[in-house]
Amino acid sequence: MVKFEAVKEDEVVATERKMQGTVSYPLLKAFIETDMYMAKIPEEEFNKEFSRDASSLAMTVRGYAKKHRMPVAVVVRNDVLYFKRLDIDRDGKEIPDWEEEAWGPSKPKKKVDEGEI
Repeated sequence: MVKFEAVKEDEVVATERKMQGTVSYPLLKAFIETDMYMAKIPEEEFNKEFSRDASSLAMTVRGYAKKHRMPVAVVVRNDVLYFKRLDIDRDGKEIPDWEEEAWGPSKPKKKVDEGEI
């Protein structure tokens, strides 16, 4: 069984999660603004900027891109983070239906009746 240890409230405040997207959004935005079809973050740059491994960061960034339906695929190969545009082809031509092809059809938002949680 797991043991729990009591903590003071100020200790919890210091360890709360940062706002979602504080790493993912700037990374994705910076890549999109390069107008490159594919790119990677060089290992020395990655180690200087991030305190976690490439796989962990890729999962976070990939989830953010999917949730916000951003035109970027993120993969890791040999601890190197690669980015690929989904809205343009290799020649830089726009792909009109990239969003549905990449992320599937968008789901309509459910209406919640008052009183439901």
